[in-house]
This record gives sequence, structure tokens and C-alpha cells, in this order.
Amino acid sequence: MNYIKELNAFRDYVLQNDLSTGEIALWHTLMLINNMSGWKEWFSAPNPTLQQMTGLSKSGLDKIRNQLCQKGLIEYQKGKKKHAGLYRMVPLSTLVHKLVHHVDLSEDNQETNPRTIGEPTVDEKWPKSGPYLNKTKTKLNETNNTDDDDGGGLPQSRAVEFFTINFGNFSEFIITEILNWVDQLSEDVVIAAMKLALKRNAKNFGYVESILKEWHSQGLKTIDQVRAYESARKEKQAKSKTAHRPNERVDRLPKWATGGDLTKNDMQPDDIQKREKELDAILSGL
Repeated sequence: MNYIKELNAFRDYVLQNDLSTGEIALWHTLMLINNMSGWKEWFSAPNPTLQQMTGLSKSGLDKIRNQLCQKGLIEYQKGKKKHAGLYRMVPLSTLVHKLVHHVDLSEDNQETNPRTIGEPTVDEKWPKSGPYLNKTKTKLNETNNTDDDDGGGLPQSRAVEFFTINFGNFSEFIITEILNWVDQLSEDVVIAAMKLALKRNAKNFGYVESILKEWHSQGLKTIDQVRAYESARKEKQAKSKTAHRPNERVDRLPKWATGGDLTKNDMQPDDIQKREKELDAILSGL
């Protein structure tokens, strides 16, 4: 199964069919898990994992899974007790190919191959081009040129792989944006931004992109430049905190203890002895 071809075929399917956001999220999640499991025909996917990656509740997952099965996009076998269910992804690109070769719409064959009234033709259901489809061509389409054989997985990008494993939720749009940033900067720089986002407990692509935009605006293109920039920024922040640190508490003696508020004429012998005792008591407590 070729991941890029399947993404493109699913995109075309979504443009021509009414799918909910839950159905789209579950399909993409199952494709990711299948890719990570080595493209098995039948693969297991625990419900808790699917719920976490799609944001669906248990009842919502059951409902969306059933809808995808009814639409012929996946097949599902319920797992035995304490075992995850098994899934099979229906190859959309292969399905389109079979439809094109098995349906003859020529005038000479209209009588021998009648179609149901109102049923869309292959070209009507799966448009090869159009104003909207032409606008949605992305890096994923370009990658497909070097990935024609079966077994292709995610685009050959360490950044994409790192994101899908560590961030979970993803879409064709996010993968495209990641590839664009890799082109502008580098694999290592993009991955560094993702690691920094994870350290700051920001597990979303929006935060990763904000970091990348900052580095790009500073003209950083290599991992060494990024490390030097972040190191300098941390050092600057540390100095700033030190500069604004409140002064340490200083205990000051009262004026009477230094004689500042008394003149010689005011000082009586008894007063002097009393002040000396009070001063000794203060000093002994330091």
C-alpha cells in the first residue's frame, strides 16, 4: 500500500462525499497506525489509543468506526476478550483503478453495461482535475513521483515521522506544512522545534510553527545556529532575572544605637548604660 497514493485518493473521496470530522480523523489515525505496524493487511489498534489520537469517546469511536465500515473504507473484526480489534484499510487508489478498468462507458457498450439511473460515473465520482483539486496540490503530490511502488509509507522525512509518533494528531495539511518547513530550514531544525515544544508541554503543531517562524525571522537555518541562538537567549534571560532580583535584606541599627539622635548634653549615665545593654542584646542575636 502506498501511503501518498492513499492520502490523495482519500482527499478526492472527501471532496466528493460527505464525511464527518470524526470519520476523517479515524481514517487518518488508522492509516498512521498501519504505517507504524509495517503495512500489514490486518493490524490491531486498541480502543484507548484510537480515542486518545482522535479525541473520540468510546461510544463515538464505535459509531464512527461503523460508519467507515458501512461506507466501505475500512473492515473491522472485533477482538476477543482483552485483545484489541483488527482493522483492514480498503485501498482507495486500487479501488479507483479497478473501477476505471471495469466500467466501459463507450457508446457501443451502453446497452451491455447499463448503470443504475442516477449513479455517478467513475469520472463524475472521482474527478482527475478541477479548479479546486488543482489548488490543493501539495508537497505530498510531489513526493509521490519518487514513490510509485507499493509499500510506500509516510514521506521520507524524519521530521514527519517524529511528529506523527510524538504528537499523535495529524492531517495531510500538517504533513504538508512540515515538509515546507523542512525545505526552508532543515530536518534537524524542524525536529529541534518539535522537541522544544514538547519540553514546554505544548503538544500541537501551532506552537511548533511559532518557534520555527521565530528562528526563520532570525535567519537561522542550521542546527548549530539554533543551538547558539537558544543558548544566548537563555543566558540573557538568566542575567535579566539576576538584575531584577530584590536586594538582600539589610538590618539597620536604630539611630539611638549609634547615638545619631542624641547629643552629649542629652546623654545621661543611666541612659548610656541602658542603651549599651540594648545594643549588646541586638548584637548578640545577629
